Amino acid sequence: MPSLTHRAYAGAADLAAVLELWLAARAVDRGDLWPPLDTLQGELLACPQGTPYTGLWEDQHGVLVGVAMLLDESVLLSCTRVGADDERLASAMLSWGLASAGRAARGAGECASLFVPVCSDDRRLAALLERTGFQEDAWQTLRMERALHTPIDTPSPPQAVLIRPFVASRDLAAATALHGRLFVGGRKSVNERCALMDAPGYRPELDLVAVLADGTLAGYALAICCELERQRLGQRLCWLEFVGVDQGYRKCGLGRALTLQLLQAMRAAGLDTVRLSTGAANLAARRLFEDCGFQVRQRIRWYVREAERPALAGLPHAWSEGALSA
Repeated sequence: MPSLTHRAYAGAADLAAVLELWLAARAVDRGDLWPPLDTLQGELLACPQGTPYTGLWEDQHGVLVGVAMLLDESVLLSCTRVGADDERLASAMLSWGLASAGRAARGAGECASLFVPVCSDDRRLAALLERTGFQEDAWQTLRMERALHTPIDTPSPPQAVLIRPFVASRDLAAATALHGRLFVGGRKSVNERCALMDAPGYRPELDLVAVLADGTLAGYALAICCELERQRLGQRLCWLEFVGVDQGYRKCGLGRALTLQLLQAMRAAGLDTVRLSTGAANLAARRLFEDCGFQVRQRIRWYVREAERPALAGLPHAWSEGALSA
């Protein structure tokens, strides 16, 4: 590959080119299916004046051939132009990621770690990571998928449990508190939950809660539509973000009922496909989702390099959440 130049993301002037690069990769199913492009766009829109934590690589003509983003100060996401794969570019992105993670960690007074998600069939990237001092973490993630045109079982919630759409005036505080108890990581505050409801792909009919007769919230399920994929690629796709059931109401079929009712709502909304992520070690979640018609589409292996401490600490909390706590 001819010589490349690197610079930081400069803000709004670069947004369209970065999204075009990722859209081209998604159109041919290259790389990790996650995150949705709306998520990436949201990260970039939050930096209208640019950010040193998104790097761009351009060829001699000024054409964008690669982009790398550091999320949560430690997770490296990258994308290259279709047909422009090159080990030198991949190595440059890794070096940039390590330097950026180190800078972010020093600013927070912490040790530097960089996590890199790798599709299990990407032997070339895995080999490069191993040659450059990364180690494979024990954690693996499954990307699961289900077509919505196939039969969906009838939901059968436990007796005296009603599954209905989320109503912010009644459910916001309780749903936020339940999420905080069930999941490690983000969206633990009311403001974070409200921000999620303001996302481009949020649809109220895909935000469900399970309540008892006295109004107690026993569980919830939420899916987010992929607006950019719909607008630019014609994909009617959504991601199942969470299925959560309170500890006292588990093992009674409520998680399955929530999932099935949400699948029916997705179909009624005109969607074709739903995806989710869950930990490979979460066997209960995998069994539930397979019982609801999901199949494993990708297995993601995580590689980590820690510059300042030898022990592996596991994935950042926000990235180790499964889609299920039921």
